[in-house]
Amino acid sequence: MTAHHLLKKSEGGRLTLDNIALLLPHAHQYLHLIEFKDIEIYNAINKIFKIVNQQGCEPTTEQRQIIEYFLLEFEKAHKSDKNSKGNALIKYKYLQRGL
Repeated sequence: MTAHHLLKKSEGGRLTLDNIALLLPHAHQYLHLIEFKDIEIYNAINKIFKIVNQQGCEPTTEQRQIIEYFLLEFEKAHKSDKNSKGNALIKYKYLQRGL
């Protein structure tokens, strides 16, 4: 697991339980790819993480479905994008998620 800062370290975010989302390493990489390509989707997902932290428990089914919706929208918009080496921007491992 990796700790994703909800408020970035560069913006004063601390490594505290209320400011992190625990993510698998490939999910963390994917989230930052989303941040780079579509800040609105990134902010929406980050907002859900903040709400989950305030709840103090796992995400609800509805919250997981909302995150999945945003991921699918991102994937639909960027499915043909390539990186600087000509490889698919959205890696297969990013698409392997269990809800």
